[in-house]
Amino acid sequence: MTDGGRIQIVPATMAHVDAIVLRPGDVAEIAALGLSSREGLRLSLDRALEAQAYLADGEVAAIAGIGLPSMLGRVATPWLLTGMPVERHRKAFLCLTRARIAGLRREWDLLINYVHADYSQSIRWLAWLGFDIGPARPFGPRQALFHQVTLRGRP
Repeated sequence: MTDGGRIQIVPATMAHVDAIVLRPGDVAEIAALGLSSREGLRLSLDRALEAQAYLADGEVAAIAGIGLPSMLGRVATPWLLTGMPVERHRKAFLCLTRARIAGLRREWDLLINYVHADYSQSIRWLAWLGFDIGPARPFGPRQALFHQVTLRGRP
């Protein structure tokens, strides 16, 4: 268990999925992919190589994980869905996620995922972490606009 201020990081479980109250931007992002919030969270957790729950004062503040877009190469897909407690613990959360991405960059040659084009708060956070934000393009079953985000690994 890691403590980053008042945030603890523990292995994520379905109980965390059931407990999290997602922020509106995360709900909209999952809906843009044609899924309910719980469906999106459960699929993400089921497909993750590993996943963590960020707990703030006993509440689920976020669930994050890492997936593989392919079995070929050293490319990984980090994902993060945030809950309302993130708003109260913004500084600790930013520090923890920056450290987590630094660790992933040492493990993988490329980090890649997509962010809903309307989720400006998430886009700003990803840019702050160092991700390159591609142009918005139709993506997923609903062809909603998403940006591809990429970050090269470090030796």
